[in-house]
Amino acid sequence: FFMVRAHYFRMTADWKREGSGSGVLFFIFVVVAIVVVAVDFADGDRMVASDGGSSPLLEQSDVFARKWHSVRQLIKQSMTIEEAKEVHRRAMFGVKQHAASHGHFFFPRQQPFSSQPAVEPIHNSYKSPSASAQDINPVDYGADPSGDTDSTMAFQACMATFLNTTTKRNASMAITIFDLGGVTLNLHGGAFVISQPLVIPPYFGNAHIVQGTLRASPSFPTNRYLIEIGNMTCQGGSQASCNEFINIRDVMLDASHVAAGGVHIIRTMGATVGPAFVVGFVEAGVKVTFGHETMIMHSWFAEYYWSQTKPTKSKSVGIQLDGYDNYVTDTVIFDYSHVGVVMNHGTNMLAGVHTWNGGGVGIVNNALGNRMVGCFLDTNALELDFASQFTVSNTFFLNTQLIVNDFVPLIDGLVVSGNTFSTNNNNTQPIVVNNVPFVLMNTAFRDNIGVTKNTIATLQLTQENMATFSFDFSNVLLFPRIVKAEYSVGISNAAGGEIPLSYLELHDNDDQPTRCSVHFNETISRATVTVTAYNLWN
Repeated sequence: FFMVRAHYFRMTADWKREGSGSGVLFFIFVVVAIVVVAVDFADGDRMVASDGGSSPLLEQSDVFARKWHSVRQLIKQSMTIEEAKEVHRRAMFGVKQHAASHGHFFFPRQQPFSSQPAVEPIHNSYKSPSASAQDINPVDYGADPSGDTDSTMAFQACMATFLNTTTKRNASMAITIFDLGGVTLNLHGGAFVISQPLVIPPYFGNAHIVQGTLRASPSFPTNRYLIEIGNMTCQGGSQASCNEFINIRDVMLDASHVAAGGVHIIRTMGATVGPAFVVGFVEAGVKVTFGHETMIMHSWFAEYYWSQTKPTKSKSVGIQLDGYDNYVTDTVIFDYSHVGVVMNHGTNMLAGVHTWNGGGVGIVNNALGNRMVGCFLDTNALELDFASQFTVSNTFFLNTQLIVNDFVPLIDGLVVSGNTFSTNNNNTQPIVVNNVPFVLMNTAFRDNIGVTKNTIATLQLTQENMATFSFDFSNVLLFPRIVKAEYSVGISNAAGGEIPLSYLELHDNDDQPTRCSVHFNETISRATVTVTAYNLWN
């Protein structure tokens, strides 16, 4: 109605200037206006109550009154067609929003003779401008979802909108972190090539990047990640965290063997990554630097696909944790990555992590208080370069081993419990200690390792006419050092019924730390000596 009315005013003014009469035009205008209003209410304003039952037209006179009230101040006696369209659009938007606030939603117009099925109602079809702005589609900014052309400029425009604080409620999270209100960069299944990182700077939180592919172009900086959150310059208050609740999910990140990696999370609390599929990284698939409580879940990582030629030199790491209190769960690092997971800071948790990365080392621990539960080391070793207060339990070792490389003299609180070592008779030693000597305290080994070695072993020796009884536990003790031992002596026909004096010597100060001896103060005609040796103090 408003479009026709505006068009009438414009044409009337034009025709009057040309000397034409407007009586016929006015008659046509009235007829067309009636038809437009009738069609508008018949086709566009059919509504259904949100509970599924039909309702009246929300009282047509009331609807029309609301339309008129919302736009009457915008109507001019003469306007262009585009101006009239805008008036009509705004009027309809206001009516539909008002109706939706009362539980009513508009159906799209259905074609009575169409062979296509009827369109189902979508109750969130009409969003306010602020709500729509929360879901950002890079295609709307000129990005190429096919990946044929570089979309860097479009994504820079996207990120400007993504981080725009003027269109959002002024709210903050911890310290001065701005709450972006759940703004989402939605890739909508596109595969985009970029030559610069997507950067979320410090002091932003509650934001998401979802559902699509980002791929590094050949000109992507080799020291940068496809997505970078935070930076090292911020302070972040008592928690040293300048970003909060940044989520990356349902994405594929391809560093194309050019970019350093997929995601770099710096001084951030509560970030989540996953589900994600990250490939082609040179440095790391995901790298966490300081901050804490990042969660990486339901994800896959590889520098090269298992079907590709493996590199002769590689330093890649699937996941690198240089921060505290992080969780990696239900995640696979597959062939090929040089190392699966590296924990350089403490109190992190790995649960359900499967490494078959082909690089020889599945998981490396370099810090205090990390834990592994229910993991699967599939022909890739677990290396403990720092073993104190480390726990590995309910983990399956297939044709691989636990290697202790700790160069600290005291290992305190190492727990290896409930694991299974399956070596398929290939002579793989399940647990290897490369640093001798060292002391194990408050440590527990309770495993089904499938071999005869243990942390406690007993040997017995019978000799005649000897004063020294020597024992070598190297083939029965798990670790190559005896920390304590106890012995008993049985002597037949001892002179006078007395047992000669004796003592136990541990050879822990020479190059034979798995050997010990029992010495008597005289030659014994016949005796049986039993020694129990321990690897652990507890």
